[in-house]
Amino acid sequence: IPQVKTARLDHLVQLDHDLLDDLVARQQGAIFVTGHFGNWEMINLTLGRLGYPLVGVAVKQKGAGGRYVEWVREQTDARFIDRKASTREMLRLIKSGHFLGLVNDQDALRHGVRIEFFGQPSSRFKGAAMFALQTGLPVVFGACLMGPGNRYKITFAPISTDNLPDDRDEAIRELTQRINSQLERAIKDHPEQYFWFHRMWKSQLQ
Repeated sequence: IPQVKTARLDHLVQLDHDLLDDLVARQQGAIFVTGHFGNWEMINLTLGRLGYPLVGVAVKQKGAGGRYVEWVREQTDARFIDRKASTREMLRLIKSGHFLGLVNDQDALRHGVRIEFFGQPSSRFKGAAMFALQTGLPVVFGACLMGPGNRYKITFAPISTDNLPDDRDEAIRELTQRINSQLERAIKDHPEQYFWFHRMWKSQLQ
């Protein structure tokens, strides 16, 4: 179990850590997915501060706001790599026991795979599914929600990779659908905590 590196976060965050500790104990990497839902940034900050091996994939922010975000991340030992990093580097991290964190509710244009989101066809990046199929490692959905007393609760749930189609492209599509269906269920339970103004149905893939 990772050693806490700085002050405890019990006053602000309640962490569901059982699944995390099991992965760490088995020295097993994983693909972590979430959406722009709740305080998604707090997942990386909390796990970084507590010493869990999460590495988020993110776009480098610009300007004063971007510099502030980078500063906050540095204070908590949260680790990130640029979204433009190579697939080889991301696979290396997963295979070496890290949790690769991906935000998975952006329109992927023609590069994506067609899924259904709230009953509408949409394009989604397929990296999470591809990494899972290539490595055989688990996919985990995480969410950080505001609760009573202005405290956050971070929870994790495995995404099933059982009974996927034999065809690789169909397996990628199905697993990507399962990831987005999990996000959709979470949004339905807490719609007030979904913060995303992206045009996620702009790509009507056939």
